[in-house]
Amino acid sequence: MTDPWSQSVVDARQCAGVPSLEKSMTVRRHPPVAITADPSLIAELEGCEQQIGYRFEYLTSIPGARRHARRRGMIIVGLDLAPRVRKPLRCSGTVVVAATELPEGRAAYVHRVGASHLIVLPRARQWLIGRLGMIGEPR
Repeated sequence: MTDPWSQSVVDARQCAGVPSLEKSMTVRRHPPVAITADPSLIAELEGCEQQIGYRFEYLTSIPGARRHARRRGMIIVGLDLAPRVRKPLRCSGTVVVAATELPEGRAAYVHRVGASHLIVLPRARQWLIGRLGMIGEPR
């Protein structure tokens, strides 16, 4: 078995030994929320915005994002703020994102956040754009 952390997109359940079952994502009307203060991650996400054709809502606090979580098709949590999450965020597609390679020990935050995937940008940009396309364009 290959090391799941060497991939650019990691299913968090795979790392916990749980079989991966893809969930279909439903169409949402609200834009994705990106929770990060990392300028390099924001730059990567803006590149995704240009390709997908709509803007994300950017927040720098976990409480602010938690208020909007259930109405969002996706929440993107930067690995810079993931340690601040105390209880899982409830959303149909929470994602933890790292702007560069994963530092040691940070993968533990994936489960605390309640993330379905951990991705590394820019290598996983096309995967993220595909997922954003699945949730539909917000209005």
